[in-house]
Amino acid sequence: MKVFSSRSTPFIGVVLVFIFGCSHSNTHNPNRIPQLFITPDTLRFTSLSLKDTIDISSNPSGELLWSITSKPGWISVNPVNGILNGSVQRVEITAMPGNLFPGIYRSVIEVTGDPNDSKSVVCYLTVLNYSEVHVDIDTLKLTLPEYSTSFILSNPGNSPLEWSANPSTDHLQISPDRGSIPQGDSAEILVNLDVSKMQSQSYAESISIISNSIFGTFTLPVAFEIHPFKNIQIVPPYVLFDFETDTSLFKVMNTGNLPAEWTSVGVPEYLAISPSSGVVAVGDSTIVQLVFDRSGLSTDTLLSTIEFLCYASSRDTLIVEAWNFLSDIWWLNFDIGDVEYNRNRDVMVTISPFNYSLNCINFQQRTVGNFELSRTAQCVSIHPDGSSAVVGHDGGVSFVDLTGVNEVKSFALSALADDIILGPNNWA
Repeated sequence: MKVFSSRSTPFIGVVLVFIFGCSHSNTHNPNRIPQLFITPDTLRFTSLSLKDTIDISSNPSGELLWSITSKPGWISVNPVNGILNGSVQRVEITAMPGNLFPGIYRSVIEVTGDPNDSKSVVCYLTVLNYSEVHVDIDTLKLTLPEYSTSFILSNPGNSPLEWSANPSTDHLQISPDRGSIPQGDSAEILVNLDVSKMQSQSYAESISIISNSIFGTFTLPVAFEIHPFKNIQIVPPYVLFDFETDTSLFKVMNTGNLPAEWTSVGVPEYLAISPSSGVVAVGDSTIVQLVFDRSGLSTDTLLSTIEFLCYASSRDTLIVEAWNFLSDIWWLNFDIGDVEYNRNRDVMVTISPFNYSLNCINFQQRTVGNFELSRTAQCVSIHPDGSSAVVGHDGGVSFVDLTGVNEVKSFALSALADDIILGPNNWA
């Protein structure tokens, strides 16, 4: 059995008082004003890492209003203010290099509490030479009736974007399918769907945009649904009958996913079409013959459009151009050894071989002027204005007035003039 003396009891009491006294001196002071506390106080961004966060709290814990009072233009903050009430608030910080030149940038975000407590967060941004792919939509959707749309491809980087687009199926047609986009610029990309031979169902395809972007290849999902439809296409869409062609062939192609019944409408009387109607299987075509009948037609250029109908809303056209020349033969009672035509006066001068005859033919008046030369003619040439001509002989040259059809002058030569040209300065 232990016995404590009366002297030891006061000592124990003193110790207890001392311990409890120290504990009471460390309790919370309700009059202390909460101060801002931010971590981390330094952020570092690069062109490849543009997002980070800071945590804002108060010390000691308590209600505290805070707000962003200053930041650089290349920094985005969300949220920009708030109320602390014993909790920690996380704030997103995003660097936006935009059109900044390559280099290292330093600036400060100022956060102010209530009433006048302020803290700073130092931000560093390292801007590299880079290009970036940005597309204005999440999914490209193609719908009836055109199955055609577009999207915007932009480059928010600071160097040119070199790109090319590769669709996952050949039915997707992209224009343009490659190019270069300067920094901060954009381009509209057209997408068309060739629905020929495609089955009726829903499709999930994609377009891969391969580029020098810092983020590598970008994949754009493409969604569309093909419904049952009939459609035809005329290939080629234009036919020409020139002066020597009377027969031409073209195709009626089925570009739908159902058998297509077709018929031709608006065929002019001078054209014969065979067959004029029919049925084309899916993915198949029919060869059609078109014959140009020139009988009874005058000299003219004939244009016509033949329409091909298939189903209620599907049709295509064939443009036909036909040249017809009604020949006018003028039989002459003399032989021609050499001839020249003058457009200005619409006259033709001929010489007959092995005799002395020169003939001047006037097409407007339908007359022939005949003149006997002084010697056998070898060749002839007309002056550009059509008023005179020069005739070459064996050992001479003659000048002829075509207005009166008479020989004006003749010159002797020591050679055979078997070809001759009369220039605008009257030199031959």
